[in-house]
Amino acid sequence: MLMDVLYRRGYIKPYSRIINLSSVSGRQIPFPSMYFVGASKAVLEALTRTWATLLADDAATKGTTVNALLVGATATPGLIREAPDVLKERAREVLRSGVPILGETGIGRPEDVADVAGLLVGENARWVTGGVVSANGGAFPRVM
Repeated sequence: MLMDVLYRRGYIKPYSRIINLSSVSGRQIPFPSMYFVGASKAVLEALTRTWATLLADDAATKGTTVNALLVGATATPGLIREAPDVLKERAREVLRSGVPILGETGIGRPEDVADVAGLLVGENARWVTGGVVSANGGAFPRVM
């Protein structure tokens, strides 16, 4: 795995910030065809907790935090290509307007996810590790 290679080669320095991108599909599969994505994201969240513990306890990587972002529907070319038609149109509207849609049927923009990631890599998040942080505009409040 990539994390093992990065660790063994010394690329993870003390006080590093690692953000794994998970998905609401790791907790609730939105489409039956996404079962494999859901399974892989659930595993990623478990690995996030494990890596957080291992890296925090290692002298070579002390102070390193590892968290995952639980990302919801985000208006990207991939979503527009693969999602059901009703979701595609909502994603196009978000891209046209530049305004995310909040709530259970929400769709965000890539920069909305990036802003949450920015919070986690900042110095003020030094005490946050091993967590799964929601970045989905409240679209899936029951998964947290």
